[in-house]
Amino acid sequence: MTTDILVSIIVPIYNVYPYLDRCIESLVNQTYRNIEILLINDGSTDESLNKCVEWGKKDDRITVIDKKNEKLGPTRNYGVHIAEGEYVTSVDPDDWLHERCVECLLHNALNYDADMVMGDYVSYSEKDRREYAASNISTFSVFDSTEKKIMLMMQRPRPQFWGNIYKKNLLIQHHIMQPATAAQDVAVLVQCIACSKVVVRIPDQVLYYWNDRDDSISNRSDKGEDYIEVIKYSVNDMKRLGLFNEYRHGQLAILMTTASSILKKYKSYEEKIILELKYKALFDELFPGWQEEVGMKWAVYGSFNTRWVAQRVSQSLICTPIHICFTGLISQFMGETNLDYVVEHPNPTRAKALRADILGGMASFTITDEVGILIDFLDECHDVIITDEDVYLTKSEAFEESSLKEMKVKHTIKFASEEFMDFWKKACKKFVSFLEELNVQVPIYLLKMRFAKGYGKFSCEELFSDQGEIETINDKLSEMENFFCSSYKKVIYIEGEDELYFAKSEYSFGVKPYYLNPYLCEDIASKVKKIFQISNSKMSIEKR
Repeated sequence: MTTDILVSIIVPIYNVYPYLDRCIESLVNQTYRNIEILLINDGSTDESLNKCVEWGKKDDRITVIDKKNEKLGPTRNYGVHIAEGEYVTSVDPDDWLHERCVECLLHNALNYDADMVMGDYVSYSEKDRREYAASNISTFSVFDSTEKKIMLMMQRPRPQFWGNIYKKNLLIQHHIMQPATAAQDVAVLVQCIACSKVVVRIPDQVLYYWNDRDDSISNRSDKGEDYIEVIKYSVNDMKRLGLFNEYRHGQLAILMTTASSILKKYKSYEEKIILELKYKALFDELFPGWQEEVGMKWAVYGSFNTRWVAQRVSQSLICTPIHICFTGLISQFMGETNLDYVVEHPNPTRAKALRADILGGMASFTITDEVGILIDFLDECHDVIITDEDVYLTKSEAFEESSLKEMKVKHTIKFASEEFMDFWKKACKKFVSFLEELNVQVPIYLLKMRFAKGYGKFSCEELFSDQGEIETINDKLSEMENFFCSSYKKVIYIEGEDELYFAKSEYSFGVKPYYLNPYLCEDIASKVKKIFQISNSKMSIEKR
């Protein structure tokens, strides 16, 4: 690869003194040497500037700029405008680059004459000193047409400016400028993709992102309100470029997905609902008819794998308004459900799920014609305890972490036993009756979910030790699915590709046989979407 092309690395800096050495060291040690490092101090009040000056004396490729505080977006803009490189990239000062980051990104930019190359990254947790795969990019892809670039947007790529390389002229000629808000990266992502003649996306992990620094801008409490301005900015900027109508659907997918991600981080239910209403009103104003574009809402009964499928089928703000999880049909439809217990659990989502397990949460299903139902039986694979008050509780992962594990147990129904299957089939018949009594015309899908025999990054690379137990569980899951399908003829059964049933090795919440990978979820989601679209087409023809 040629080494006569200068690449500028922009580092916006504000009160990050403790993290600067690690970041800057990763820059000066890049395998591609022809780089310009712009350390731009954005009015720091700590010792950040002095640290930058120290590094500037060590390496003549470093330029230190000290300016008044203008926030991250304008500081990056300033860096782009003073950069002397033909290509520019950026890194936040609490993150750091893989030593081959610039080499890898530039190599692909030159090979494909790309205006923009998007790399993958590694998410780093300071709390447990571990690294995790983040974006889950599994393949190399080139997007060189409007149709393909919209497809990239629909894949909802990570919205960050960092970890990518850009032709400087792409940003300068199209006047792509980041606003002075949180989530400033999202405000320009669509513009960068739309204005590029060629975008390349690679699976190489080129950057280390620190995901749990408390004072990081990504963890700011006002990010949700800031995002309102980001949405407006992004739409207005696409209109300025004359590209809004052409890329509307892709832009909606990116903005909607980020809105959903922000809402998920709110612990206060009241604050979340208020912000959600603001987002909906804004999308109503800027994207009239958006609710018809983003796909259905789904009621989910089953594991989080199926919830992830729902999120890939739709881009709605709340694509899963109902999710009954960490429970089983025996708990839902057998035993006493009028009693309530106090549930203590460190995770509010899991606490809510356990209350639904106690009370028979199926009662919360309120189905309309805009909602479909996605089902899997992965959460059925647990023992069930019967308390001395005849309440049936599923001994799920969430149960074992909660105060409920101290309950007085009258009897335990062992999973996969003859007693269990007898109870389960009776409960399943009640579930079928429940679905029939809903009496609404919505699609109902049963998804094939299995315990993974092994785990890996992009494929099954290592086997779990308890293969016999996994095989027994999977045999019972198959038996359950067959019984349900024979009892309820309206259900549509969806299977993923066989080679995709493996656990992801780098999830932050652990490596377990029932934590399946995103590629399986994507595969099943594409099949659900295809069947749903075919069904809708048939309905349209019949109406005519």
